[in-house]
Amino acid sequence: MSGRTEHHGEAGRFAAEILRSRVWTDQAAAMHAEVAREVTRAGFDVEFEVWAPFADYGRAGRIDLLAGHGRGLVAIELDARRPRLGSIRKLLTFQAYRIIGLRGVELEHEIFGIDEVVGMNVRCPSLAQATEKRSVNRFAA
Repeated sequence: MSGRTEHHGEAGRFAAEILRSRVWTDQAAAMHAEVAREVTRAGFDVEFEVWAPFADYGRAGRIDLLAGHGRGLVAIELDARRPRLGSIRKLLTFQAYRIIGLRGVELEHEIFGIDEVVGMNVRCPSLAQATEKRSVNRFAA
């Protein structure tokens, strides 16, 4: 797919709304599976751990999820408290709508080249985790 067309934008905004639409588990691997399941239910074709084209910083990496819907393509990275530099760099190598999902927090500023940073509501699996100072959860259900 060449260039970032409006089709990428339509698909990307739809995917971002899915990320905002529910409460997710606060465990990374389980969250990846939940997100993939929900995005697939919404009509996307989803691939896990897709190799990013060789990035400008000399290292290859994998995008958490690559989702296609119609002619639109969406690259999604799911991070914890803040966007990781590696996530941003990997996303920038894709000609797609670029989303970073943050577990349990909202980001108050934009990131150049990233179309959306979505604060994802998360639930803690236990009371101990909910009260843990290091927990990333800000929206425990």
